[in-house]
Amino acid sequence: EFAREPALERRETALAPLAEQALSLVRARARRQEIAIRAESLDPSVHAEVDSRQIQQVLLNLFLNALDAMPRGGELQVAVRRSGGTVEV
Repeated sequence: EFAREPALERRETALAPLAEQALSLVRARARRQEIAIRAESLDPSVHAEVDSRQIQQVLLNLFLNALDAMPRGGELQVAVRRSGGTVEV
């Protein structure tokens, strides 16, 4: 059962809260590495039909990869916005 892919649970979901939750999980590490987090344009009106657990895991992985790439400090910029007919993170 652990080897099987879980079924997707796609729902219309606000993306900004998912980004904020993932950021909250990496904030302490970012502080230790002297990395500033700048979360701008986290538009709460941006929604997409997604599996929120999977998207949150993807965001967390991206943020952790960014921290890995900045071992001596830096700035992590995060935005969630609509651009025409697409969503940008």
